Amino acid sequence: MYVPSTSDFNRQAVVYRMGDPSKPLAALTFDDGPDTKWTPQILDILAAKGVKATFFVLGQEVEKNPRIAARIVREGHTIASHGYSHVSLTQLSLPQMFSQLSKANSAISAATGVIPGLLRPVGGAYNQQVLKTVTQNGFNLILWSVDPQDWRGLSAGAILNNVLSNTRAGGIILLHSGEGPNLTGTVQALPQMVDQLQAQGLRLVTVPELLGLSA
Repeated sequence: MYVPSTSDFNRQAVVYRMGDPSKPLAALTFDDGPDTKWTPQILDILAAKGVKATFFVLGQEVEKNPRIAARIVREGHTIASHGYSHVSLTQLSLPQMFSQLSKANSAISAATGVIPGLLRPVGGAYNQQVLKTVTQNGFNLILWSVDPQDWRGLSAGAILNNVLSNTRAGGIILLHSGEGPNLTGTVQALPQMVDQLQAQGLRLVTVPELLGLSA
């Protein structure tokens, strides 16, 4: 379990929704994995395109698929926390919240050797207690600026149009890579998404690089 330092207790809570709009950067992010169906396909596409992304993983899915989690890190992507299970932190007691954070970190660390410093709360839901707790546990809280709602099983065209229409410099794009929803559209849209965002002059980077944060 992460033991917060004095600097963590004194650190002001910050919620990040996007990066510096004056820099031609954007970040692809993937929630809810890793799984054995969608995540490997996404990793294959990112490798072929030479692009690094950020994966906000669930601790319980990392425990099921530690090799996929290790691959994320091995291939140069940033691995970050989405909690242990897919529950809203705002609905939990303080002990339950600490358990979510610490169990997720333990699972990620065991599989990858990395203790994540970035957290995306499920549903983007947070309140003052969540902010205080995640900050005391050493996390930066990361949301997004573009949400094509790919988890709804939308077509590749619908996902692509949404992303291209709404992504600007500094953008953080929310996509998914976990079991449950049909993410065929996500996988099919991703190669064109990368190509067309780059054609717009954006360089696709990890969230830490976009925001100038430690992973």
